[in-house]
Amino acid sequence: MKGVASVVITSGRAHKAELLVKILLRHGVEPVYMPVLKIEEAGGDMAGFLRRVEDFHVFIFMTGQSAFGLANLAKAAGVYEQLRERLRAMEVYCRGSKAAGNVKTYFGVECRATYETSDELLKAVGPQLSGKRVAVSFYGVVDTEFLEELRKAAAAVEYVQTYRSEPAGNPKAVANLVLRGECSLVVFTSGVAVDAFFSSLDEGARAQVAEALNKGPCRVAAVGPVTSEALARWGVAPAVVPEKPFLAYLGQAIIDYLQKQRGS
Repeated sequence: MKGVASVVITSGRAHKAELLVKILLRHGVEPVYMPVLKIEEAGGDMAGFLRRVEDFHVFIFMTGQSAFGLANLAKAAGVYEQLRERLRAMEVYCRGSKAAGNVKTYFGVECRATYETSDELLKAVGPQLSGKRVAVSFYGVVDTEFLEELRKAAAAVEYVQTYRSEPAGNPKAVANLVLRGECSLVVFTSGVAVDAFFSSLDEGARAQVAEALNKGPCRVAAVGPVTSEALARWGVAPAVVPEKPFLAYLGQAIIDYLQKQRGS
């Protein structure tokens, strides 16, 4: 349909959007980039954080980017090797396969176990945390509810935020495209972006947008289980979720979905 944006990419990380755009363009899909938040690498006292968690027992990585970002921050602070050594002495858990992959790549550590969602992680690991000190690495937003649940189970909890996020000016424009049916897919590559999008809308608009994304011509693509979990909290079920939570798989899943839609 002429004048309709097939795919709207909302990622706050420009390099993610660029990679996905290249994949889609190769297959004749011209996406529109409308980030719903801005994400920047955080600063902070990494040496101080490392001192605070010196005698901690458990480290939890919440996303692949939280592992990648933590490695970069540690290198910038000159404590990268100290952090690698410390992690090798800890029980390391990961939320998602991307986190597990990045932890192995950047720290040379195998995650003791990997869970697809925060709830699964808490249910499995929570009962094992009694008397233990726990450190957590977050990506763009700190999950305060997750921290509260950890504090109920553990002796102490510290966290580091590797990236900071702030609102971008596009959520209402994306919502208008959805409500007018002027797109085929809205793509989310993180739970942070999902929460930023819906929390920026007023209550009435949220309900309308959620209904439109579930029933209208403009549906949702999510990169993986963590992003799907965030969408579920806002009452949205994604129409596209790739077999594996990586951009290359997401790009192919989007292409397959669009081709199927055009053929129906």
